[in-house]
Amino acid sequence: MRKTLKITGIISVFLLLLILISLQFVWADDDTNTEFTYQLNGVDGTAVITGYEATAVDVTIPSQIIVRQVSYKVKAIEESAFLGNTAIRSVTIEDGTKIIGRNAFLGCSNLQNVELPDSLTRIEMEAFKGCAIQSIKIPDSVEYIGYRAFQECQQLSDLQFGEKGTLKYIGDDAFYNCNLERVELPEGLEQLESGAFNANPVRKLVIPESLILVGPQLLSNYDQKCVVILGNPSLGFSDRGAGENAEIYGLTGTDTEEWAYSGGYSFFPINAPSNFSAIMHNDETVTLKWDSVSSAARYKILRSINEEEYQLLAEVSGTEYTDEDTVFDNTYKYSICPVYTDCLNETVEGKYANTVAGVEIPDSAFYESLLKTADNGDGILTSVELAAITSLNAEGYGIVDIEGIQYCYNLKNLNLASNS
Repeated sequence: MRKTLKITGIISVFLLLLILISLQFVWADDDTNTEFTYQLNGVDGTAVITGYEATAVDVTIPSQIIVRQVSYKVKAIEESAFLGNTAIRSVTIEDGTKIIGRNAFLGCSNLQNVELPDSLTRIEMEAFKGCAIQSIKIPDSVEYIGYRAFQECQQLSDLQFGEKGTLKYIGDDAFYNCNLERVELPEGLEQLESGAFNANPVRKLVIPESLILVGPQLLSNYDQKCVVILGNPSLGFSDRGAGENAEIYGLTGTDTEEWAYSGGYSFFPINAPSNFSAIMHNDETVTLKWDSVSSAARYKILRSINEEEYQLLAEVSGTEYTDEDTVFDNTYKYSICPVYTDCLNETVEGKYANTVAGVEIPDSAFYESLLKTADNGDGILTSVELAAITSLNAEGYGIVDIEGIQYCYNLKNLNLASNS
């Protein structure tokens, strides 16, 4: 009996060992991405890529790491994870990664192609310094580009930004000594630090209205260029780098104008045309008028009918235009801006002024009475608003002429007592 129990116990232990060994092989088989080293967080189920141990030239950083049948979402690439790896030529980062750490790809001198995920929020300092990247698209999700993030990427000639206004900060020398000829910074950007695009052959630079602070030594090449500054940022840069024949486009009365003139550069105002008006006449035409913007070559006019999207209506050189393609029962809105052709033979658009077409009412007192009844708050009477009037109390306004009352064709009750 004891021998039987002993044998049974041995068999049980043996079977247990087989099960444990088999489980170990199952876990090992289920592990993924063994070419990476990583740090796991069992609390929130995330992983950080800390290194790369394989020799592939095309690397895909996964959205998850599976360890012993447990999935961990990759949230970051750690500091110096690929530092000095001269073998890799392309990197695709799958969606999920939010942070690329400092020096993550520093000195990857053969890294040419990088695909960034829509989840990315931060690119830390010197993350891609010294890489061979030729083109990079910064996703809409990115909020921060750190100090020297793309410095010495000497083949980088194509830089694209998202349009959602998420990017707020670009650090010092972020794109120093790249090969960028055109830089159009996205609306929403607030701070651009010193030397961000220094040592680039920039020919055109567009700075958004949202920018608050621009650091010194933004540009350092002396080629003829066009610089468009849409807002009124505090300019920290000096005359250096704008070029002998630089054209500066900006708002009058701002740091931009002062900087342009103090540096001996050409300055062109991009202010929206003032006193912009649109008057609808009884012959179903609309006359547009505005004050000229000094030096503007022409004006671009857009039109919206009944709240639909604006469409290009015309480009004119004067300060008046008649829209003959109108119908009295529609609401017309107009938008206009000054337009230049810059030194690169490209179009530069200024700020837009907007107005809505109002009906012509000669008697100001009568206009006031109609305005009190039908105005929606913009101080302009449209043909649609007049057609909506069913009752008008104009007593005691001092009205002498009721020209325009024919547009109130749904009027049922009218009081014109105590007028002339």
